[in-house]
Amino acid sequence: MKRPAPPWYKCDFHVHTTQSSCFSDQKATAGQWIQAALDAGLQCIAVTDHNDYRKIDEIKVAAAGKDIAVFPGTEISCSNPKIHVLVLFDVDRYGKDIQAFLEKCDVHGAGGGSSRGTGKSIFEVCEIARTFDCLVIPAHIDDFHGLSSMTHDQLARLLDKKYIDAVQIDNQDIWGETGFKEGDEDAVYLKLQERYNADISIERAREWQRVYLEARKTNIPMLTFSDNPHEAGDSHHGLWGIGKQYTWVRFHGEPNLANLRQALGSYKDQIRNCFDSPEHPGEDPL
Repeated sequence: MKRPAPPWYKCDFHVHTTQSSCFSDQKATAGQWIQAALDAGLQCIAVTDHNDYRKIDEIKVAAAGKDIAVFPGTEISCSNPKIHVLVLFDVDRYGKDIQAFLEKCDVHGAGGGSSRGTGKSIFEVCEIARTFDCLVIPAHIDDFHGLSSMTHDQLARLLDKKYIDAVQIDNQDIWGETGFKEGDEDAVYLKLQERYNADISIERAREWQRVYLEARKTNIPMLTFSDNPHEAGDSHHGLWGIGKQYTWVRFHGEPNLANLRQALGSYKDQIRNCFDSPEHPGEDPL
């Protein structure tokens, strides 16, 4: 008899709480945050405040008894906040575990919740994260605070799985599989203007696209998460944006770090980002 396929989980692994100083509604409660995730149909979520850990335990309490797995984590700002990196811990870890990681990266209380971050390079941060057995995912690589400041050689070094497990992308629908060409600039400019509610130069767009295309050439999972904007085109965070972008993960077993790592290792069969699968993948075969 054919065994049923493992289920797909709708996941958002880049979400901020009121502990991030750029979260718009500072009166939002942990219960409202979890309810927003449930309303978005999420089954897995990560707490990734800017260089902070202090809301994680409260969120875990609010999620108790609910049908959602919470991955503790942080979004750490590397090298004078030019590059942001998501660091995810296992579901049985707590705020103190993320605090220990941040302190190892020389991020202490004064920088918590802001983009102040660490003076360490992204390579140093990745190496420290490995000693904590974390998952490491450079955030929004084709966007602000992504990887466009890196040279070709630096980027090639980083995309080696020695350092990272996956990347977060934001604009796959604009770049496509091969990138935009001459003659497409006006359309691309208008799409970016609508998405960011700002003028994004074509020169900057080409730099963002360069990073995306380099990542696409490699054997690295390309994931999508929300970074929960307060509203469309707003760089502040809020409840509205939770789950607006997401990734489907086919877990063999309970949602935890080991099974997530296993899924990323077989990402062509077990991972679908929301650009590739806006709806539930259904019985998409393994």
